[in-house]
Amino acid sequence: MPPPDDSARRTALAALRGSAPWLCLIGLGFLASAVGKAARWSAVVEALAAYKLVPGPYLRFAAVALATAELAIGVGLLVPRTRRAGAAAALVLLLLFAIVVGVSLLNGLDIACGCGLPFGADPKISWVLVGRNLAVALVLAGLFLRLEHEQGRLSSAWRTVRANSSAVATAGVFVLMASSILNLQQRNTVLAEQLSAGRPLNVGDRVQPFRATLLGGGVQEVGYDGQETVVLFVFSTNCPHCESMISRWNERYATGGPHRFAGVSLSSPEDTERFVARLGARFPVYLPDDLADFVTGYRPTALPFTVEVGPGGEVVSTTRGVPRDPPAPAED
Repeated sequence: MPPPDDSARRTALAALRGSAPWLCLIGLGFLASAVGKAARWSAVVEALAAYKLVPGPYLRFAAVALATAELAIGVGLLVPRTRRAGAAAALVLLLLFAIVVGVSLLNGLDIACGCGLPFGADPKISWVLVGRNLAVALVLAGLFLRLEHEQGRLSSAWRTVRANSSAVATAGVFVLMASSILNLQQRNTVLAEQLSAGRPLNVGDRVQPFRATLLGGGVQEVGYDGQETVVLFVFSTNCPHCESMISRWNERYATGGPHRFAGVSLSSPEDTERFVARLGARFPVYLPDDLADFVTGYRPTALPFTVEVGPGGEVVSTTRGVPRDPPAPAED
């Protein structure tokens, strides 16, 4: 018969090999995050605003919903009867966190994560944070399967997944769609703020060349070293007024003259390609390699935006929005 202390050690080791203590540990992490958000409420609301995904009037509601969700998940992982549902909800929330942070990094945001740490300031978002969330989600998925095995439901769970494979695939498509929607929403908000910030570009200002990808392939630098005037048509595929200008820009491009014409799209390559094909834009269209730098330098505070740039990068003229037609001459 083994000594009592050896028996206790074996029991403890057996418990650690199960899923319960590890799920409880993750649950405590969610509880700590919820408590941290409650303790530093104003910082959490500011962090949510910095993500530029939630409209201002709904920021406090979103913060309450997020803290409540983390609190509910933490309690759910600690209570045996709700541990299964808590693990599933925690997995969804961790994937959502990873998607939001990843999208924000792709859109060039440099903000605090809003994790709600109980002590100290929140770290800045980074790909390390994305990896951490995905790693915890992967561990949680393994613990969830372990829990299903311990409760004798693993075989039935696999049968359910196989029987509903189309539903699982649809869920994956929904995740991709949600990521795209979040990316578009955030990108549009960031772009709108950049467009409305700072002094507008005026005649006599100087602009710098920019590198861009020509729609259809090829990277070029749009520069102003020659003697010709370069006319830039700046547009977005989400701008209805930009659509109305395509025919006018086509006419200007067809007239030629001592000018070089180029369209500059502030939208994604896919959206731009569909937009150009649908409206029949005949002028070359470029997509700036560094969109934020282009917006900062050219300051298109309203779209559509037409700017003529002379030799050396000096701005000759600017037109914001749809130009008004001159009044018809009065009849005698």
